[in-house]
Amino acid sequence: MRPQKVGSRPMNDSELSRLRRQIIQVLVLLFGVECAASAFTSPWLHVRRVQLVGISGLTPAEVTLAQNAMQLPAKTNFFRVPIGSFTQSLKGLPCVQRVSVIRHFPSGIEARIVARQPIAILQMGEKLFEVDPTGVAIRVARPEVAARLPHVIASAENTPALGTVSGNLSVNTAVQIIESEKQTVSGGIAKIDVDSVGNLCLNMRDGVLIRLGLPDEMPAKLKQLHLLYRHSPDLAAKMTLVNLSVPDYPACVLRSDSAPPSNGDSL
Repeated sequence: MRPQKVGSRPMNDSELSRLRRQIIQVLVLLFGVECAASAFTSPWLHVRRVQLVGISGLTPAEVTLAQNAMQLPAKTNFFRVPIGSFTQSLKGLPCVQRVSVIRHFPSGIEARIVARQPIAILQMGEKLFEVDPTGVAIRVARPEVAARLPHVIASAENTPALGTVSGNLSVNTAVQIIESEKQTVSGGIAKIDVDSVGNLCLNMRDGVLIRLGLPDEMPAKLKQLHLLYRHSPDLAAKMTLVNLSVPDYPACVLRSDSAPPSNGDSL
């Protein structure tokens, strides 16, 4: 018997369609690999511009630190920029409150900084710090800033490191008082003394001393302070000291040459 030649079986439509899909998938995959390789190696995607925005409130030394935190090797690929690392490095600077780092295709990186703004000077022993409303020590105080901001004066214990807050509750409360009262208390606060046991004493710009005691019941104490200045805007002409340590039982020291306060002026 003569051998018969065996031929391949023709594919049906379903098999042809499946083969076409497989070929297309392989081609798409190869195209993707080629595009990715081009994206990570093309000179067109080298980072050429790194920009810092929001640095106007920083000192020259702080600007240099921020710029150093954004340094990139030459010919760094746009897609290989370590955005997370940049963000953490900038957030680690004591002068930076918030930061966002974004890419600008095809070759730009931009870091937007929100700088901490000082609202008081924390004086602990011989060390003076600019602090923000949360009590974070931003930097060693600059003389021109120290001259215009109210001071919080305390012992040198629990001196904060830059970028942190003091471990002294009374000190942190004093900073919060300055922030919350800067637009409300008539006369303004010149400084706040914090004694060795944590008692607070406000030195008002009109010369009146306001003793607040320990940092408890502070909303009630500040409410009494607001009422006091609302009823007696000329408080400094009548009193030298007001004691609000126990807000339900306030006391005061009158000026020797002033008349006793009327009912409308009493605490």
